[in-house]
Amino acid sequence: AAVAAASSSSSVSSTVKHRHNPPSVLASSSSGSLPMADARSTAGAATPAGELCAVLPRWLLSEDPCACLPAAMRCWVEGRLDNLSYLMCINRAAGRRVGDADNHPVVPWVVDFTGQCGAFGWRDLTRSKFRLTKGDEQLDTTYESARPPHHLCEPLSNLSYYSYLARRTPIALLKRFVRPVYNPRHFPSSMARLYAWTPDECIPEFYVDPRATTTTRPEIASLELPAWAHDADSFVRIHRELLESPRVSRSLHHWIDITFG
Repeated sequence: AAVAAASSSSSVSSTVKHRHNPPSVLASSSSGSLPMADARSTAGAATPAGELCAVLPRWLLSEDPCACLPAAMRCWVEGRLDNLSYLMCINRAAGRRVGDADNHPVVPWVVDFTGQCGAFGWRDLTRSKFRLTKGDEQLDTTYESARPPHHLCEPLSNLSYYSYLARRTPIALLKRFVRPVYNPRHFPSSMARLYAWTPDECIPEFYVDPRATTTTRPEIASLELPAWAHDADSFVRIHRELLESPRVSRSLHHWIDITFG
């Protein structure tokens, strides 16, 4: 109930127009820091997957996740809390836990990785990733065949979670949750193909941890990065900047409604 209250269109969309959008990080990335972000949450840091909650300000971590949600929403609307921190706060209130493949924190994909020379290929945040990937007809079929009727029951499956991190996941887990026969060629080879393949949303690791795109095994290559990133560090830095951009900030409340409302 607390999550629904904090993410409902009646509460957020009525106030989001007053949100002070951060200055374009893309225009000032040379400063080496992100506006409004806790010093521990800069995207260039190789944040371990088990420490993703470090992107949250300390005062949020010390409070009950549901009780602090209204205050977090006010800070976000006023531009005093960055997008990723607010999303992680909502995930905590919803009971999603880092490292739990069935309830891992979920965040939006904001671009499709096909853009060239600064044209990033922005994603429509007013539609779920399932709808963008599968289309309205499949969404209607899912609703009509479900009992009780519903469109989606989960924005991030454990299959997608392990596929996203296939290059760092033990093969035994990949065989259990993805395919019984492990074949490196079965996994998307690039960020663009990964985005096109999945009907699910993104994970925070792709915004904070350069290691999420790199491999630990010789039989499978690291994920191919979009043209605007020359290595894993620059990928997460720019990807995070896109998440924090004014364009995403203006429409992020729609995605929150769809996913958590």
